[in-house]
Amino acid sequence: MLSIQILVSTMRQKDFSLIENMNIQTDAIIINQCDHYEYHELKKDNFTIKWFDVAERGLSRSRNVALSKATGDICLLVDDDEILKDGYADIILSEFEKNPMVGLFTFNLKSIGNVSKRYINKQRKRLRFFNIMRYGSARIAFRRSSIINRRICFAPNFGAGANISCGEDSLFLHDCLQRGIIAHSSPEYVADIDDGDGNSSWFTGYTEKYFIDLGAVYAAMSPGFCYLWIFQFVIRHKSKTSELGFYKCLSLMLKGKHLYNRMIIDEVNNI
Repeated sequence: MLSIQILVSTMRQKDFSLIENMNIQTDAIIINQCDHYEYHELKKDNFTIKWFDVAERGLSRSRNVALSKATGDICLLVDDDEILKDGYADIILSEFEKNPMVGLFTFNLKSIGNVSKRYINKQRKRLRFFNIMRYGSARIAFRRSSIINRRICFAPNFGAGANISCGEDSLFLHDCLQRGIIAHSSPEYVADIDDGDGNSSWFTGYTEKYFIDLGAVYAAMSPGFCYLWIFQFVIRHKSKTSELGFYKCLSLMLKGKHLYNRMIIDEVNNI
């Protein structure tokens, strides 16, 4: 039988109350970004919580540390504002056991607070390159061997706390598909999540930085076709570009593309 482990990214936790607050019912890796390094191993019922206090910053770095410590056959990425549904392990494992060729599933989250615009899976279907940007990382479950064997990780320059404040989830999914992992959506709900005002760690509206960062994400995902992706975005998403205007948003996204190119050049020069 497959084993399951949840991978939690959090910050500045002072005690272990998060375990109860999140309704954790399986083995778990918790990465708590704070100001020191410390390790705790906690037992609850018949499962084990491995708690790592680390001084690094950035969501992608937190996810990567969790990946490096994980041992479960199936891993679920989780944020600290989620409340896991009773029986979530059976829901997730059932999907993988019934679909042995699938290496990754995206599940549904139920919103607490404001009505969320988070995409809801209504059926099981295969994910493709054109629809992966609708999913955040805190709803992704995968076969650990599929990720580890292909040396897939989260891009440290993307995500909350990094230079580019978003996109780590899309880049992760893009890498998975590009390296041959079969990914499906699932209509099953695995957790509730707090969508109250101001709860996002990176989204503060359709600001100039939002469009610059999004341009960088498109450049990282598809260097050869990023111009096409950028143009289609500003054409299709008029509600998001209306405040700054079409040409301003286009200019900002192209600026993000050039920002990403400079980041790559700097990394090469520093090798």
